[in-house]
Amino acid sequence: MDNRTIPTKQGQICLCITEEPGIAITDEVIITDFIIPEDKNALIIVVILTELQRKSSEPDKVERHKVSISNLNVIANDLVSYVESWNHKPKKFENEINEVEDVMAFFHSIHERYSLEWHSDDDFKDFLDENGNRSFDDIEAQELNNKMVACFQFCDDNDLDIYELAGEVQIKIWKQQGLWKDNNKQA
Repeated sequence: MDNRTIPTKQGQICLCITEEPGIAITDEVIITDFIIPEDKNALIIVVILTELQRKSSEPDKVERHKVSISNLNVIANDLVSYVESWNHKPKKFENEINEVEDVMAFFHSIHERYSLEWHSDDDFKDFLDENGNRSFDDIEAQELNNKMVACFQFCDDNDLDIYELAGEVQIKIWKQQGLWKDNNKQA
């Protein structure tokens, strides 16, 4: 495996070269994963190079070729151009988790924005919509997972039970929906 990190106006791109298959994004590059690192200031793209198919100038003909490690600089330049064409920068949290109200507001926003029934131990990349498609792309899921980790950390640091807070939010939502009776039982 060979690696190279390239600075761009979008952040850092990390090229990881292996022989595993992936999703073809350009003729030269296969991108299999997007990761937002801890500092949330850099975009890291894990790039997997393998045998690629390139369309020939002749219709219905496909040329197969192997991308070698020696072509890394050319591939890196192509990838930088491709990424910079997106005008994409990973989202940062608009408000950090600094108090219990931030935790509860985040939990409530998950329901309000996404209409999800969720558990605080769930990984957002595993959520599926009614058609069986992923509810969040890798970047959104990582962003939500990072914020959930921040909630856990805040609760641990302040001797709060995150599950009780999540339960309070769920009961409040059920009350708003008329699904919770006054005698503290679900309708």
